[in-house]
Amino acid sequence: MQVVKPQTANWKPPKNLPQNWRTIRLSEIEQQPYGVYRSRNGLAVIISCCRYEDNKNWIHLSISRKDKLPSWSEFVQVKEIFLGKESTAIQVIPPRSQWVNDHPFCLHLWQCLDETSIPDFRIEGTI
Repeated sequence: MQVVKPQTANWKPPKNLPQNWRTIRLSEIEQQPYGVYRSRNGLAVIISCCRYEDNKNWIHLSISRKDKLPSWSEFVQVKEIFLGKESTAIQVIPPRSQWVNDHPFCLHLWQCLDETSIPDFRIEGTI
């Protein structure tokens, strides 16, 4: 399986993906590049990167299906394809008052390009 791993703040959405994925659109909104992809098994992915208020560059991955949430294994597979097997990505569950939900079956991941963005939570073993 080919892995697409962003390396710098000069990030562009991936063009070359595994054979079971196709690119729907590569474009920009307000000078922020993004990519839209679909897998043969019905997963949809939108990936973008921008600088947030912490002054760091963050990749945002939206992963969805039409009629159900992606499974954990699908979530991990998409993370590994688009962000790399050894990268750190986080899922955020904000206060309910701050929810933005444009799609009922969509999950989100973020990856900071500028540094490892979370502490090492391992005590003995792995997370």
